[in-house]
Amino acid sequence: MIGKRKVIFLDRDGTLIIERNYLNDANLVEMQPNSIEALRRLRDCGFEFCLITNQSGIASGKVDLLNMNAIHERIRAELAQNGVDLMAVYVSQAASGSDDFNRKPNPGLILLAAQEYNIDLSTSWMIGDKPSDVEAGRRAGCRTIFFRQSHSDNFSFEPDFATAHFECHNWSEILAVIEKA
Repeated sequence: MIGKRKVIFLDRDGTLIIERNYLNDANLVEMQPNSIEALRRLRDCGFEFCLITNQSGIASGKVDLLNMNAIHERIRAELAQNGVDLMAVYVSQAASGSDDFNRKPNPGLILLAAQEYNIDLSTSWMIGDKPSDVEAGRRAGCRTIFFRQSHSDNFSFEPDFATAHFECHNWSEILAVIEKA
């Protein structure tokens, strides 16, 4: 039997790509600076990658489902052109404020991915720019990185949320943390 996979679960907006409020156009996808190079190096360390994203814009009608799919295809294509593959993309379309088990901070999508892809959560990471990303990773049993961005200052950790294992401000810092762990 093949050993369990170690995976980096990536939030989408504000983590893998530049934050755009309710992104609804694949032409506006812009990768975070140094993200692709960092992912290539992490790939070389044996990690695989899975996108875990809340997209409440679908439920609210601010984002078209076909556009969201085109956005994910654009991300996959850009990564693939640079030698990085996404094993899967998991999306919660639940409305903001929903307690749906698949909507971060709940761990549903991470746990589903772990089951479907034989992932060792104890050697895996969740990286995100919001406390809900960190909390989902913690609840699933992953190590976590809070990717603090300028817009992240608008968020605070809920009293019952755990803080991240690490806090980083750019992809170079993220790479250094994971390589040293």
